[in-house]
Amino acid sequence: MKILVAYFSRSGNTKKIAQAIYDEIQCEKEIKSIDDDLSLKDYDFIFLGFPIESYGPPTNIHKFLSLKTKQMNIALFITHGVPEEQDLLPSWIENCKKILHPTAKVKDIFTCQGEVAEYVVDSLCKSPNPMLQIWAEHCHLIKGQPDESRIQKAKDFTRKTLD
Repeated sequence: MKILVAYFSRSGNTKKIAQAIYDEIQCEKEIKSIDDDLSLKDYDFIFLGFPIESYGPPTNIHKFLSLKTKQMNIALFITHGVPEEQDLLPSWIENCKKILHPTAKVKDIFTCQGEVAEYVVDSLCKSPNPMLQIWAEHCHLIKGQPDESRIQKAKDFTRKTLD
C-alpha cells in the first residue's frame, strides 16, 4: 500500500499533525504540501489535512478538495482554534466534508485544537462583535497547541485508521 499525507498549513499546526501521522505510517509513504498540481492518483490511501478558516476549509483549497478527491480513500485531519467540545465544530466538519468530491470515501476524521495565529487574535480583538472578542481572550489559553497529548492522539488516529 502506498500512502500520501497531504496537508495545507498556514500557522504550522496542521503541519505538526501531518508529520505525526507520517511518522506513524509503517508502509510506503510520502508527505507533501497541498498545491494545485498535487496528484492523488498514485496512492492507495490519503491522509488529507487542513485548518478550519471561516467555518470550513480555506478557500484556496476548495477546488483541490472538490476535484482531486474523486473516488479516493481518505482520512481527514482538521485543525482549528476552538475547544474540541465546541457545539459549532460538528457543523464546520460537515462543511468540510461537503466540499469533497461526492465519490470520495472518507474512512475517518480527526480534529485537533491548534494555536491561533497572532494576526487572527489581533483581528478578533478589534472586532465589533463581542463574541469574537471573547473568543480572542480564549485564544491566549491555547498557546502551544497542538501539544504532545494531541500529537499522540494523531498517532493513535493513524494506527486506528490503518487497522
